Amino acid sequence: MKIKTAITCFLVLILSACGAEDFGLDISREVPQQQIANELPQTVETADNDRTDELTLPEQIDEIKIGLILPLSGEAADTGNALLDAVTLAMADLKDPRLHLFPADSLGTPEGAAAAARKLIGHGVSIVIGPLFSQSVEGAAPILRQANIKLLSFSNNQTIAGDGTYITGFTPDQEVDRIIRYAHDQGYDKFAALIPEGAYGDEVLESLSNTVLDSNSMITGLETYVQDADLINEPARRLADYDRRRKAYLDEVNYLESLDDDLADQILGDYKNRETLGGVSFEALLLPEGGALLKSLAPVLPFYEIHPENIKFLGTGLWDDLSLTREPPLMNGWFASIPREGLIRFSNRFEELFGYIPPRIAALGYDVAALVGVMARDPRPSYRFSRSQIENPNGYQGFTGVFRFTENGLTERQLAVMMITENGIETIDPALTTFEPLRQYVSQNRIQQGQPGGR
Repeated sequence: MKIKTAITCFLVLILSACGAEDFGLDISREVPQQQIANELPQTVETADNDRTDELTLPEQIDEIKIGLILPLSGEAADTGNALLDAVTLAMADLKDPRLHLFPADSLGTPEGAAAAARKLIGHGVSIVIGPLFSQSVEGAAPILRQANIKLLSFSNNQTIAGDGTYITGFTPDQEVDRIIRYAHDQGYDKFAALIPEGAYGDEVLESLSNTVLDSNSMITGLETYVQDADLINEPARRLADYDRRRKAYLDEVNYLESLDDDLADQILGDYKNRETLGGVSFEALLLPEGGALLKSLAPVLPFYEIHPENIKFLGTGLWDDLSLTREPPLMNGWFASIPREGLIRFSNRFEELFGYIPPRIAALGYDVAALVGVMARDPRPSYRFSRSQIENPNGYQGFTGVFRFTENGLTERQLAVMMITENGIETIDPALTTFEPLRQYVSQNRIQQGQPGGR
């Protein structure tokens, strides 16, 4: 049996016709039953072609208790219960009768999460998955830390990671780094950004600054905005340097009209579809926004003469939204995110089983639970959920792509670059399947494909 292989991959298995409780799971619901027709369990191969199907369960049958803290009631109950369904599905897929899942309601509050942590310690859990929100993590983590129990949270707040607490949520820093490096590799060197105020925007700005500096590029435009659709016009106007360019246009028109000759009239005719004179100072614009606010922001930019025909629009994983394909200003825009193929497979299977479309984060719930289940296969109880096992540098493969945990409790991910088109979202630079240096791969890939440096 190859233990190293066990913790380097996930078992991506076809659900059996049994319900979750048939595997001894202590949960509040069953996975819907599904008939299997001529399908075998699927495995994921590692870089050295080892396979996880060499694994067998330890001969000694011992109970392994896994805690789960989620907001199962309150404002975030829909997301919490979708995560519970995803975790339940992963546990059933693992087909390990030793695993017992103990869900606890955080109520969406730090106090509720702290109470849930104490309850799970009383049950004797070996590891805890969740909570969802950083405030809840802050409520639960110190209690679990005193009991020497590791915490794999769904938060993306990097300030709460470390000392036995791991964050698995999707963070913007790696998405910004990936998309800026890719754009630089395609010949873009002058960047601007329109960034929301708050912790998310601060993280975006830090990553943008570091990446631009490291790639010998420049930030030639930067504005921040309050996340309110009624307040985005002025920051966009300032970023476009609209007033100066508008004045230059009006001054030029007045001058040409004063000449009163055929050449001036011809030039004025060329100006009839313009509102400004001169271009902006940047070649690519980062818009780390999503949802309704991005849809409100996108048409404002051409209104102030920032046109996607001349400026490459860039985004983060918040752009992974098919409804954006109906937004003309975002057409041909690029963004970095986890690979879509795995998300689509997970979403389709989840919807078939549970009858509703899961939120994007539900795939993360499946992956984290599957990881815990695979780590539980180690026959050495003291090693099962140790730091050395969790922080395996080879990483793990799940529906959300390839990722690994760092010693400071953060999660590194291999991301793909995608493009918004009228027909959907197209992958234009796939995610790596190992943790080779990203910059080296992008550079070599460009040379091998003969891609031009410019736009």
